[in-house]
Amino acid sequence: FLEGNCTIGISVYLESRHGNQLPIPRRKYIQNLLKANMEGTYGSEWPSEEKIKHREMVAPEARYILI
Repeated sequence: FLEGNCTIGISVYLESRHGNQLPIPRRKYIQNLLKANMEGTYGSEWPSEEKIKHREMVAPEARYILI
């Protein structure tokens, strides 16, 4: 993790994780955010794309920077 203060008085905590290390509540939040942002773009293809995206999101190769 990395923690620091910027010059305007905001304290920031950064944490990096692999997709397979995400806690379940965080994973669900990210999945819901992905759906809200992408369902309209994919349209009728979204149900099959959603399954693919979920697998990609939790793969060990997936990287996240959490703020």
